[in-house]
Amino acid sequence: MMLEKSLADLPATSVRVDFDPVAIMRATMDWYRDLDLPIIPVWGTEDGICLCKYGAECESAGKHPITPLVSSGVKNASLEPKDHRRWLKRYPDMNIATALPEFTVIDCDSREAYMSIRRRFALPTTLIIRTGRGFQLVFRGETRSRTGIMPKVDIKSGANAYVVGAASLHRNGRRYTVWEDEPIADLPPKVEAWIMDDGTPPTPSSHALLIPEGGRNDYLNRELFRLRSQGCDEDQLYEIAATLNHARLDPPLSDKEVGAIVRSAVKGEVRSSKGSRRGSQFVDGEAPELLSFDQVETERIEWLWYPYIARGTLGLLDGFPGEGKSQFLCWLAATISQGRVLPDGDKLPPMKTFLLNFEDLPGAVIKRRLEANRGDLTKVFIQSKRFRLDDEMTQWLSDKMEEHEPALLIIDPIQSFLTEDVDTNNNVSVRHFMERLDDLAKRNDCAVICVRHFGKTKHGRAMLNGIGSTDFVGISRNQLGLAARDDGELGFYVFHMKTNFQRGKSMLFSMSEANGRKGEQPRIGFLDFSEVTADEYLSDDKEKSGPDQDAREDAKEFLQAYLAEGPKKAADCKAQGQARGLSHSTLSRAKDDLNIASYRDGTVWFWKLPDK
Repeated sequence: MMLEKSLADLPATSVRVDFDPVAIMRATMDWYRDLDLPIIPVWGTEDGICLCKYGAECESAGKHPITPLVSSGVKNASLEPKDHRRWLKRYPDMNIATALPEFTVIDCDSREAYMSIRRRFALPTTLIIRTGRGFQLVFRGETRSRTGIMPKVDIKSGANAYVVGAASLHRNGRRYTVWEDEPIADLPPKVEAWIMDDGTPPTPSSHALLIPEGGRNDYLNRELFRLRSQGCDEDQLYEIAATLNHARLDPPLSDKEVGAIVRSAVKGEVRSSKGSRRGSQFVDGEAPELLSFDQVETERIEWLWYPYIARGTLGLLDGFPGEGKSQFLCWLAATISQGRVLPDGDKLPPMKTFLLNFEDLPGAVIKRRLEANRGDLTKVFIQSKRFRLDDEMTQWLSDKMEEHEPALLIIDPIQSFLTEDVDTNNNVSVRHFMERLDDLAKRNDCAVICVRHFGKTKHGRAMLNGIGSTDFVGISRNQLGLAARDDGELGFYVFHMKTNFQRGKSMLFSMSEANGRKGEQPRIGFLDFSEVTADEYLSDDKEKSGPDQDAREDAKEFLQAYLAEGPKKAADCKAQGQARGLSHSTLSRAKDDLNIASYRDGTVWFWKLPDK
């Protein structure tokens, strides 16, 4: 007996397919690595909109590098799995692109263009990637890049070129896929001859004359700035600059010089043949816009240590030599390396620090200071040799910060890292240099602290006592000052001298005894908060400008009596003292003399006598 059923008679069923784009992207990256094709992360798309900051306004949606990860674009292409995992961890929705050193891709932007290439040449079997609208044919062998060699066909080739890779999401919603997974064939000679001989040179304004020494920088500056103003992105500029350098300049510039000119063009600056910048144009080649504040995105400050150190900002620590600045910063690095709570701070996970220091011996001094303060040595890093923070080394440092993701960068002292062209007494020169560090802080969400020495000249305001231009202070979001204790005990005060946020209390730290003969380093300990200001404490005329001894004794008697029954609000202590003719600074000094403790309950500060 035959049993017949129509489809309508069959029960409805559903099949669930789990699609994990992150796992697929990870596997694709490994696949490209096996092909020796280095990759870079590029912005992904969602609903046809680029995930970069320009969103729907982006003209290269899903196709341009994620510069917070690869600040030099295709120059940072990598075959290293650790780089790939780090990129994917930070931007799980990213696309990828493959750099093409020793490879050539015929990039067809439509099926018709792909078929035209097939009809024109008898191509060997090779790797083919299906793109959002067309196909990429991948060959071994390097030639020159060509844009529009025929309708909807581009040639991409060389270390400065890249194409979006498989597993990426096109703005039209289609994913790039492997169309023919075949071994990569050599670039056919006929195709290479066609690429090299047919058509016009790759840049509209190029001509046969060579540019000799004396005019090379200006020529390359003009060409790149013109192309930048026409919308070329950083990677396109690198590609064009490399072509012009070898085709037009006699002799060619070094890669370092070309890179500096490209970066200047991206920033809108014109670089002279001597390496200095002249003039200043639009940032990123675009004119600024005026925004009403309803268009400004609300941002939240991420504190490393509230309210003294904020991530993504530049700060200063000033003080006299030998009074404890480097000791204090080693204590700070050790504390955050273990995730210990800073005074009046919040609980944070263990974090990394870059501690750049040329003045102290790494193994005999700095390492022992970290050990004395119970730091995790695997989370604190130091440079292997001296360097100056010029453009090249700033880029190197930025790359290392992207790799290790430190929460804190210490530069101790800043004078050791200045380039020779920086005039420390010139506001413009100082600000230009410090803007590099401010940019490092913002791009890497890292707190940067620069150490400076106090100068010999005293000012009425302690925040101006540091060596050099006032723009060291002006560009910094927070400025701390440090001075040794004046009561005969080992230790120091840390003052919050300048802030763009909220001023914190001064802090008193102890420093333990240490046997220098045995190589020991002291342990730093937080004792208490203090009301003493840097201006009061660092004054040359403390006795004349501060309270006299009788007033201080009166303040001590008042505090002992007022706090005898138990803790009182700090605000009430000050108000009651003021009612008796005692200034805040007099009360603060008396409080320190009596070792009165400060503590916070919720948002309210209290004072209490020390335990007997």
